[in-house]
Amino acid sequence: MKMKIAIGVPTGGTMKSKTAFSLMETIRQNDLDIFPIFQYGSYVCENRERIVDIAGMNLCSHILFVDDDMCFGSDLLPRLLAHDKDIVGVPYNFRKMPRETVIKFFDEKGETVNSLPEMSTELFKVAGIGTGLALIKMEVFDAIDTPYFPIERDKEGNMILTEDIGFCEKARANGFDVWLDPTIEGKHIGLFEF
Repeated sequence: MKMKIAIGVPTGGTMKSKTAFSLMETIRQNDLDIFPIFQYGSYVCENRERIVDIAGMNLCSHILFVDDDMCFGSDLLPRLLAHDKDIVGVPYNFRKMPRETVIKFFDEKGETVNSLPEMSTELFKVAGIGTGLALIKMEVFDAIDTPYFPIERDKEGNMILTEDIGFCEKARANGFDVWLDPTIEGKHIGLFEF
């Protein structure tokens, strides 16, 4: 029996054309049982929560989260599946200049840092990934409490913990490793690709 893979797209109502093309090519070029979920709403964390619920109700084994402003190659999903990890993502940047990765790394002491002097060229563990392009096994969500994608704000209302890093911290606290494949390219689409 084939695995059933949800492709979950949290959206505020619009999708970049390159994202749509990336999704269509992924479905067209791969012999996988893919279950698309487009969840519309104002808050990405709530959209992600709903995608998890829908994927669970439809007996999906994994969710590939794809934000509505990402582009990637059609081989992304099979390459991530081949790693057979609970949580695995790819490097990409925030939509701003100067370019800054969304990935949170471990330094040599095991502390979380925002960058590394040199990135590995092989799959490796990280503190956190952006869930704009991430493959997650459904069993992860079975093992952690809701909300799966918590955010934190300071007293002034500024976000100090995004929902994707909040998810990674929660998953790691429950014994799951977070992995990064630095050989797969993902792009965050703004006025140009970051």
